[in-house]
Amino acid sequence: ETTCLRNGNWINGITITMVVVSVIGGAAYQAHAETVPIVAFEYPPFLSASLPNNGLVGEIVTEAFHIVGYDVSYQYYPFKRATQYVIDGDALATGGGAQQFPDDAQHNIQNIPIFYCRIPAFYLKARFQTLSFPTLKDLRGYHIGSLLGTGDTMILRRDPELHVEEVATVEQLFKKVEAGRSDFATLIDLSILSYLVANYPNWQERWGISEDIILGTPVGLTFSKKYPGYEKYLNAYTEGFQRIRENGTYRRIMETYYGRELVDKASEIAKPPYIIPIE
Repeated sequence: ETTCLRNGNWINGITITMVVVSVIGGAAYQAHAETVPIVAFEYPPFLSASLPNNGLVGEIVTEAFHIVGYDVSYQYYPFKRATQYVIDGDALATGGGAQQFPDDAQHNIQNIPIFYCRIPAFYLKARFQTLSFPTLKDLRGYHIGSLLGTGDTMILRRDPELHVEEVATVEQLFKKVEAGRSDFATLIDLSILSYLVANYPNWQERWGISEDIILGTPVGLTFSKKYPGYEKYLNAYTEGFQRIRENGTYRRIMETYYGRELVDKASEIAKPPYIIPIE
């Protein structure tokens, strides 16, 4: 199961409880000869030791460092610990978004976006030709499925007139929509696509994913300005990330996870954060 937002922190969670990549301190490194140690927590498909190349974020971060001469290793720790390392300046960087850090830490961090996290709705095409909801008000009168305790559920519940039905798993979300007990459900776009590809051959014939979204936020690699010498790693990563975007590596990796259906929207890394208005 994956969600952008969880445990009541609705721009934190992908943003994250989603992905955490932290480079823990150590001796000074020499460019083109070092291994950058990255700490992460399990959050597939974005980052996981069980996935090839450590998942989407792990693969992109690794390629960006590799192209400028660095190797990368991954160690997995709890999310809160890795984030605190960055806050304290004991770690160089963490994956996710700048929004996951408290306000008093914002001036000590710098985020380099990797992709744009979106939470749309999915639905059966037999139920809707298209599904449009510029505001939460447009969702009134429907039975809406969402994952228990997630941030998108909290966003939906900002409108007390919405009928929101929470379930514990992604599978339950899909089963309720398929059975007609929910009109549609909200979920992070990559989780929707991953489940559809795994469980419904030719899914495009039966299922739709909305253009409108509940939430959108850039997710990337956030550097600690308190980490000694962080500028060297920040500059190297920024250069490497730009180079893999220019040579097609970034696009290839993104298509591996998002497919041609969603890759363009997920690649809009300059897009600002968005939360659906009530009216």
